Amino acid sequence: MNRRKFLIQTASGITAASAAALSAADGAAIDSDEANDQPGAATAILIKDGVIVPMDGANRTLENQAVLIHGNRITAIDDAEKLKEEYSIDKVIDASGMAILPGFVNGHTHTADTALFRGIAEDMTPDEYGELAIPLEVEILTEEDINCFARLGSIELLKSGNTCANELGLGPQEPTALAFEEAGVRGVLAPDVSDIAESGDGQPDAALKKARFEEARRLLNKWHRNENSILTVRVANYMPILCTPETLLESKALANEYGTGLNAHAGFGEGAQFHEKYGKSQ
Repeated sequence: MNRRKFLIQTASGITAASAAALSAADGAAIDSDEANDQPGAATAILIKDGVIVPMDGANRTLENQAVLIHGNRITAIDDAEKLKEEYSIDKVIDASGMAILPGFVNGHTHTADTALFRGIAEDMTPDEYGELAIPLEVEILTEEDINCFARLGSIELLKSGNTCANELGLGPQEPTALAFEEAGVRGVLAPDVSDIAESGDGQPDAALKKARFEEARRLLNKWHRNENSILTVRVANYMPILCTPETLLESKALANEYGTGLNAHAGFGEGAQFHEKYGKSQ
């Protein structure tokens, strides 16, 4: 059995098992104070005895100091005993032998795919990966499936220290947006607006382009720099070879309209095709 048949036959089973595992966490209440950034109301957490790496450009580390967090804000960095005297501490984390750093940024990810293809995609060429991933994301997986895998992918991001992720998705972005919101990942969504279908005849598709631009605008209106959201949205040309020059220009115009940027694969195995078609590199 080849990889594609294996994934198609097992994706639904994996989704069901993942959903069952995640549903157990749904009943756990989240203290609303955790989202409160006011020291007087939010839960106070003290992280002590670790080596603090502030990543402030000064190339320094801080020892014999502690980090105080109220809700979702870092309130102070100071001597642990001094902070205990000045503040009421709800929880103390002993970071002995560890480093304390700001959250990492995953600059390019496919969050749902990391859960779905773990242990499989590592051995694939870009073409092999595309042959599997594109049909699954576009034709087979439901939005509920994608959300389930994106929730698992979000947990993996956080467990590896990534609190921000730059998502470049071919399939629906809303399921991943909801997973990011639930997990607390500062996600950057990037809906694809390419006008040439991935598995089509290589010709521009006006209806596809219209639908994708409408969806991109909807996501921009709903999520981009929404004061109640931790997400932002960019405009994606998933594979530039699948965009006509006119669509590339319209993508830039849409991004400019919303004051955001563009996301694209700099190279997905199609560099030679791009050069042959346009006489330029990507």
